[in-house]
Amino acid sequence: GTWSSPCLSKLELTVADSIINFKNFTQTTTSFTSHLENRLEHKDLEIIQELFFATDKSSVIRTTIFNKSNKAIEVQPNWSGQLIDSSLFFTTEQDELYLHSNKSETVGHIQFYEKSRFTLDSLAYNSQLVSRSIPARSSIELFTSHSFQEIPDSIEQRYLLHVTRDFKQQLAKRKEEKEQQLSQLSFNPAWDDSVTS
Repeated sequence: GTWSSPCLSKLELTVADSIINFKNFTQTTTSFTSHLENRLEHKDLEIIQELFFATDKSSVIRTTIFNKSNKAIEVQPNWSGQLIDSSLFFTTEQDELYLHSNKSETVGHIQFYEKSRFTLDSLAYNSQLVSRSIPARSSIELFTSHSFQEIPDSIEQRYLLHVTRDFKQQLAKRKEEKEQQLSQLSFNPAWDDSVTS
């Protein structure tokens, strides 16, 4: 269920001084045994977000932005989030974002793996990344991770950095693990959980 926010890391893209309205995109969301995938498609842009749990405490999200047009485009990516519970609050420290609770010692840690400029109040944040050019028929990747731990764990954070640098192989490893688990079940269900809107 939603306990902190409907979306802790919402992607916002600005192209040619206009914020992209994702409501004009075709959206397909698929739940695989190994990961979740959200795909947004429009005439000139395709955005694929893949989320998987790298550990029992942390998830990693890769966002791939494809420029399907015949000319380069300049994009300004931003991440934002808003909390729904006043017992929760955001703080920043050395370009990193933390989520705290008055009810628990657990600390949320949201990382963007790129230089970010934060604006925040206690219940909302905006993280502006550096503007980037995407050549025609090419793509860029953005990474973010969410961790929730009682004690900040530098080993966990280093591992998440490793996952972002080797995402393709780490996701393949997770797929293999999940396929192995499914093969050990006494039945082999055909699984399709795609939703297109």
